[in-house]
Amino acid sequence: MKTSELLPHQQRVVTERDELEKKFKDLVTFILENPIFVSLPDKEQEDLNLQQELMGKYIDVLNSRIARFYE
Repeated sequence: MKTSELLPHQQRVVTERDELEKKFKDLVTFILENPIFVSLPDKEQEDLNLQQELMGKYIDVLNSRIARFYE
């Protein structure tokens, strides 16, 4: 089954995953490459790291759901 053959609710999950992956990648880039990150207060850095971790887990859940669309 191609992505274009998914049902509307399934396509929304794929779109959500794709959008989240973009935000996740941008956050990772900010954390790893932007000098502003290290200038932030420790608590803010902790929250951003936690946000990254949770976004990664959310992507994993969406990927698991998407995989079942193709079973």
